[in-house]
Amino acid sequence: MVPNPLISRGKPTYGSSKGTAVLVDGKFHTPAWPVTDGAWVAIKVGAGPSRVFFSWNNPAYSWSDSIGKATSCKNNAALPRDYDILISSNSTRGSDGRWIKVDSIRANTVTARWHMINFAGASRVKMSIITGGGKLDEIEIVDLSKGAQDLWFFTGTSITANTYKEGPVPARNFADLE
Repeated sequence: MVPNPLISRGKPTYGSSKGTAVLVDGKFHTPAWPVTDGAWVAIKVGAGPSRVFFSWNNPAYSWSDSIGKATSCKNNAALPRDYDILISSNSTRGSDGRWIKVDSIRANTVTARWHMINFAGASRVKMSIITGGGKLDEIEIVDLSKGAQDLWFFTGTSITANTYKEGPVPARNFADLE
């Protein structure tokens, strides 16, 4: 069995505001990217994969099963509330080109989430936040083209973010261990 390749680290990023490179640097719980209504981030992972696993997390790491305010969970951790995931084969900087919506989330109540996306013919992924707040810590994109029969995903909550680490966060995470 071989691990599914992590294809987002260090890839070019574009966004509605500067500083998006921190989303693909592989360093959890370091400076994060601010989320606001209308914010977006696009990652150029390149052509080739037919299916990808897209995950994001918020450094608040707390879990909640209900919304207390319009943009935060009941422990008041701000998070992306309504957002779309899109793909493109011809965008150059995230704000241009043709984007196809592949998933829509409304009334999100958690601080970490994942999406399996049909990526055939695409080379870029975009998270377009309609409403929300807080920050995004990391976005990771994994190539699932050869299947995902034994996929392990740690959501980034206070328990799973720290379960398989060496030293204090963010020294290494489970995806880095071989």
